[in-house]
Amino acid sequence: EFPVSGFADGELVWALDNDYTGMDLTGKIILRKEGLAPLEEEVATAQAYNASGLIIVSDLETEKDGMRKRPLPVDVPTRDPFPVLKLTQSGYRHLLDLVGHDVVSILRSPPALPLGVQTVIDVPLSTPMPSESQNVLGILPGTDPTYATQPIIIGAHYDYVGDDPDLTYSGANDNASGVATLLELARLWHESGYQSTRPILFAAWGAQESGQVGSNYYANQPLYPLETTAVMIQLDGVAGGAGYYLQAQGNREEEGHLLYGLEIGEEMVDGRLKLTTPTGISDHMPFRRADVPTLLITWSDASEDNFPDYLADEIEPDRLAMTGRMVAYLVMTINN
Repeated sequence: EFPVSGFADGELVWALDNDYTGMDLTGKIILRKEGLAPLEEEVATAQAYNASGLIIVSDLETEKDGMRKRPLPVDVPTRDPFPVLKLTQSGYRHLLDLVGHDVVSILRSPPALPLGVQTVIDVPLSTPMPSESQNVLGILPGTDPTYATQPIIIGAHYDYVGDDPDLTYSGANDNASGVATLLELARLWHESGYQSTRPILFAAWGAQESGQVGSNYYANQPLYPLETTAVMIQLDGVAGGAGYYLQAQGNREEEGHLLYGLEIGEEMVDGRLKLTTPTGISDHMPFRRADVPTLLITWSDASEDNFPDYLADEIEPDRLAMTGRMVAYLVMTINN
C-alpha cells in the first residue's frame, strides 16, 4: 500500500456499498471491509465525499499477521494528508461488540450506518528526506590473469527496517546471517592464504529493503564488467526458517553447473540441500536481469516478512555453519 497519514476526529460510519451517492460523510470516519475496492480508489472516494479518515477491516487475524513492517517506497507520492488504518479481525469483532452488532448483523445494515461512536485517528508520517546508503565491497585478488575480469561475487544485504518504540527489529536472520557468512568466508580465506584463481568480490549491499537499491546501483556501475562476471551468489536468511534444508534457487539451464557443485558439496560437507527455481526477491535480481549466472541461497521457508525479534526466525548456529561450508565448497569448486 501507499503511505497515508494525518489526523482525523469524527463519527464512525459503516459503509458497505461502494456507491456513496446521497451520503453525508463530511467530517466522518468511514469503516469499510477490505477488498471492496482498491485502496487508491477507497481513499479517492472517501476524500471526494469529504470524509476525514478511513478504517479498513482487514483479514489479518493473529498478532503475527499484524506485525509485518514494510519500508516506505523510495518515491512516496505527494497527496493531501488523509489517515488510513487497517483493523484486525479481532479488533473488528471487539468494535462491533461495543456498538451492539456482530459480523452477521452489520452486513444487514443500511448502505451507511452511523455507529454512534466518536473516533480519533492519528497517523504521523514525517516528510521523506533523501538519505545516503553505501555498498561495502572487499576483494580477494585472483591469481590467474586469464580470469582477472571474471569475478565470483558473494553478496548479502546489511540493512533492515529500523526499530519502533518498544519493539526491536534487528534482522538477525534477514539478513545479519548472510552478512556474517560473507564476513567469515572472507576472514577464513584471507587468514589461511587461500589462492583463488578468480577475484572474489565480497559485497555487503545497502538499501535492499527499499527495493534492491544498492545492488541495482552496482549493476549500473559495476566494478567488473557484468558480461564477464562468472557468478553472483546472494546470501539471504541463511540461519533460520521453518524448513529442514538449505535452499538454492537457480535455473538448470543457466546455473546447472552451480547447482551440481552444491549437490556434490552436500555430500562432502554433510549438508542438507533443496534446489528450487528462482522465486525469491533479493539482491541477485539485477544480476539475473543482466544474464549473470546467479544463485539465491536461503534457508527453506525462511520468512521474508519483517517481524520484530520475538516473532522473527530464530538463529540456529548449526544452520549458519552448514551454509558457510556449502558456499565455501561451491566457490572453491568454481575456481577449480
